[in-house]
Amino acid sequence: MFHLPVGECRITLESVALQLDLCVNGRLVTSATYYDWEQMCAKYIGVVPPKNALVGSKLKLKWLKENMLTLPTEPLPQQLAARCKAYILGLIYGC
Repeated sequence: MFHLPVGECRITLESVALQLDLCVNGRLVTSATYYDWEQMCAKYIGVVPPKNALVGSKLKLKWLKENMLTLPTEPLPQQLAARCKAYILGLIYGC
């Protein structure tokens, strides 16, 4: 809860779902997930990070900052899309 001069503001699951366009229907994920994280990174940010950049199911922020948040001089559309997704991931993680 945030205390503002005009009152209090509470962040709810619904507000997060609306702002990030996430689906919150269905079952909760409360246990281990068994994804191929290298494959997930390749699919969503267009790069397979090295083994030392992944710790379990987490991508190291340092690697993300150093390798994905800067654009090439003239990026291809795929590179631009991957960098945008990495930037959003960085925003969510707190880069």
